Amino acid sequence: MRTAKHILFICHESSRTGAPISLLYFIRWIKNNTDQKFVILIDKGGDLDEAFRNIGPTYILRPRRQSLVSKIWAKIGYQSFINNQLKSIIDIPFSIIYNNTIANGILLETLKKETQAYVFTHIHELESVIQSSGGKNIRLVKKYTNHFIAASIAVKNNLIHNHQILDKNITIHYECIEFIPDTSGRNETTMHLPLNKSDFIIGGAGFVDYRKGFDLYLETAKKLINENYQTDFKFIWVGGFGRNIQKMVADYIRSHNLTNHVFFLGEKKNPYPYYQMFDLFYLTSREDPFPLVMLENASLGKTIIGFRGTGGFEEFVDYDSDLLIDSFDIQQATDVIIKLKNNETTSAKVGNRLKNKVYEKYMMGSNGMKYFSRIKQLAGYVE
Repeated sequence: MRTAKHILFICHESSRTGAPISLLYFIRWIKNNTDQKFVILIDKGGDLDEAFRNIGPTYILRPRRQSLVSKIWAKIGYQSFINNQLKSIIDIPFSIIYNNTIANGILLETLKKETQAYVFTHIHELESVIQSSGGKNIRLVKKYTNHFIAASIAVKNNLIHNHQILDKNITIHYECIEFIPDTSGRNETTMHLPLNKSDFIIGGAGFVDYRKGFDLYLETAKKLINENYQTDFKFIWVGGFGRNIQKMVADYIRSHNLTNHVFFLGEKKNPYPYYQMFDLFYLTSREDPFPLVMLENASLGKTIIGFRGTGGFEEFVDYDSDLLIDSFDIQQATDVIIKLKNNETTSAKVGNRLKNKVYEKYMMGSNGMKYFSRIKQLAGYVE
C-alpha cells in the first residue's frame, strides 16, 4: 500500500446548498485534523468561493464574474475551455480524486485520462436530479468512478436498482454538520415581521423549487389558515429561489390572503437565528437524499415532520410513523401540525430525541477520522 499524496476535491458549484456545504465541512475537518495535502476544483463559482479559498488552494473554472470572452469560449467549446483551464492542475501528483456530485462527468473524463488517481464519486442525489444531469454525464461518471459514496440508504438503493452499481462498490456516508449552531442576534428583517408571542411558527428551508415542495408548503398554509381558521400560525421559509419561482410564490401568497402569515425570506448567510424561531420544521421535499437543513433544525431541538418515501428523512427519524405523512397528503399534514401544536410536551420530547441523535451520530468532529480513514483504505493508501 502507498501513502496518499494530494487529494483533488471537485465541487460542481460553490452555492450555499447541501452538497457544497457538506464538502466544505469535510475538507475543513481534513485541514484542521490531518497533514493531508489537497487542492479544490470548483466548476462554477458561487457564494462559498471565499470559504473554500480560506481552507486551501482553490481553482474556479467558471468564476461568478467571468469575462465576456470566457463566457463565449465556455459555451462554444466547453471541452477545450476546460482542458485549457486544467493545465495548471493536472501536473499536481493526485492519488485520489473526490468528485462531490453526479454532475462532473466531463471533468472526470479529462482528469482520469491524465492521471492514475483513484476516483470517488459522492452521490448526494436521487433519481430525478441524476436524470437531469444528462445521459452522457451519467455514463462518464459511471465509467471513471472506482467507488461510490452514497448520502443515505435511499441513495444506495437507487444506484443499485436504477444504475446497476454493485453493492460492494458503494459506501454509505451520511451528511454531517460541523459546529454548534450560532443562534445569536435576531435579524432585523425577522424582527419586522408581524409576529406575536402566541404564534406557532412552521419553518421551511432549502432552495425554493418543486423538488423541495414549496407548493406543498404553501398549500398547507392555505388549508390551515383559510380553511381551518388557524390564524395564529405563521410560515417562515429560509432559502434562495429557483428560476421564476419568486414571483409565483408572491402571487400565491397575495391571491390567497396569506400576506400576514407566510414569509419567504430568501437565502441567509447564517440561517440558524431564523431556525431558532421555528416551533416545528416542515420538510416538504418530494425527493431529498439526506437534507442538511433537517440536521440543522434537529440540532436545535426542533420537531420535524415530512413525507414518507422521499429519501433520507425516514432513515433519520427511524421510520417513526408519527412524523411521516403519506403520499403528500396535505390534510394529514395539517392534522399532524395541529396535534403537535396542541401537545407541546410530546413535541418537545421528539425534538430533544432528534437533537441527541444529531450530536451522537451526525457531527463531523466525531465522524471525520472514520470517514477519512475509510476513503484512504478503499483507495489503497495508508499513512
